[in-house]
Amino acid sequence: MTVEAKFRAFHAANPAVYGLFKRFAAEAIKAGIKRLSSKLIIERIRWECAISTTGAGWSVTKGKPFLIDNRFTCWYARKFMEDFPKAGEIFETRTIKTP
Repeated sequence: MTVEAKFRAFHAANPAVYGLFKRFAAEAIKAGIKRLSSKLIIERIRWECAISTTGAGWSVTKGKPFLIDNRFTCWYARKFMEDFPKAGEIFETRTIKTP
């Protein structure tokens, strides 16, 4: 299975993660930030969720633990820019070399 396919499966199982990604990216844009790191947003999501959603009594996935694969950060950035073209290229993306 490719990383993209794994990302799509994770996203389908954990849509609230993208909800947080959108929220935190929108906060940064509203604050006037012109360039943003998708890794920074993923790390904030991890912080907010205390790494595992079951860890802090706060659940994104209804009590099911999840860990966000670092390889998914670029896919979240691409999805955000696709869904919100007015945000421009707030995230720098590179050519994906591995499937």
